[in-house]
Amino acid sequence: MKKIALGILLVLTLTMSVFANPSDWAEEEIRKAIDNQLVTMDILSDYQEDITREEFATLMVLLYESLSEEEAVESLENPFEDTNDEGILKAYNLNIIAGINANTFAPNQNITREQIASMLYRSIKVIDPSWISDHKMALTFDDKEDVSNWALESVEFINDKGIMGGIGNNILDPQGYTTREQAIALVNRTYEIFEKEKIPEDKILMGSKKENVIHLLGEPIDTIISDWGFSWYVFDGYADYIQVGIEEDQVVAIYTNSNHYDVSNGLINISREAAEEKYTNEGYNHTFDSNNNIDEIINDDTTLRIYSDSNDDDTIYAILFIKNKYVSYGNRLETSLERAKEYEKLTFHLTNSFRSFHNKAPLEWDDLAAEAARAHSEDMAIKEYFSHTNLEGESPFDRMRNYGINYWSAAENIAAGYRGIEITHAWINSSGHRDNILGDTERLGVGIYYKSNSIYSFYSTQKFYSPR
Repeated sequence: MKKIALGILLVLTLTMSVFANPSDWAEEEIRKAIDNQLVTMDILSDYQEDITREEFATLMVLLYESLSEEEAVESLENPFEDTNDEGILKAYNLNIIAGINANTFAPNQNITREQIASMLYRSIKVIDPSWISDHKMALTFDDKEDVSNWALESVEFINDKGIMGGIGNNILDPQGYTTREQAIALVNRTYEIFEKEKIPEDKILMGSKKENVIHLLGEPIDTIISDWGFSWYVFDGYADYIQVGIEEDQVVAIYTNSNHYDVSNGLINISREAAEEKYTNEGYNHTFDSNNNIDEIINDDTTLRIYSDSNDDDTIYAILFIKNKYVSYGNRLETSLERAKEYEKLTFHLTNSFRSFHNKAPLEWDDLAAEAARAHSEDMAIKEYFSHTNLEGESPFDRMRNYGINYWSAAENIAAGYRGIEITHAWINSSGHRDNILGDTERLGVGIYYKSNSIYSFYSTQKFYSPR
């Protein structure tokens, strides 16, 4: 009720005092800030006076409340000896502000531009950490050396987002002050930029909260530790398959084979040529890995990988959105036998996802087949060969019989040097392996083995069969 009452009060007094003396350029910004409930009556006057630390801290609380739609609460502890202001204690409780030393806030001191950038940065980070992009452009102002070290990250981010620019002649003036009307404009600009980035609770998108994902999709049927350390949450239903990468309770990656989800943007089941034309026309940075048949579309903080099937006229069968910080191979976790076991589960789900894309029934996991597959992968890694026939001359079918598997029909896929999603994608783009994936068998076992000093490091085997 407090925020509603404030809005009514401001509307009633708008014509009486708000535009008594702002600069012409500031009138529209101030009007917008009032509509967005980002200002108090105390600041709607003397617009050319420099804003104080106390006044700007109060604006940060209003920015937090407007963007988060949550009411800020005062800190129960007050570390400052020179103020007990409600707005300051709310901002302190949110970790938006800090004093000029341990016990002093200096509420009546004019706030510097770098301090403003720091408060804005902290406010954004508190509201939604996913808004803090990994990509921040280095400053190019002539006086960039005047930015304090503690404020550099904040200033770079706020400048990169187009919130705070220079004052002219390529000067930033980080130690300079800001007028009330300039401060109101900065806060309103911040609100407008990040209001557009709020993630709807009824959609699954990059940056969505884990609790919203589970609310929409239910509990996952499997969780898999990814190459990069975040957890893949695999959800029920291969026809509209989706696995969602979660780290720190937020979505950092999405893989799907379905246009059912907004994130797909209609890409599934169209040609890679059509997708390439679409993104090229829209000015995105596009690359194509012809060796692996993977397109990449890169923006500031997210990479889109497009997986197409070279055996089906380059039809797109799945896409992956992933934060850029994970994309580099150097950012992958240390590999191990435990990591290989995670790949087994992932490969099983992705195989069934591809079968479902082609209206084939999902395969049932088979422990015996997985043991036989794992043993062959281990044998290839340790003895350093790559073949369906082992060094003892045993065929895939011999090995299945050795494990007590009786079958009407059976098939085997092997791969070496691939990991994660790439394993299944490589098989899909090889006609014989693809035929096995889409065959009329009923059960599947996957076995993957890792040996660091072997030729290929990763060795993967799939065993398909229908029981006799």
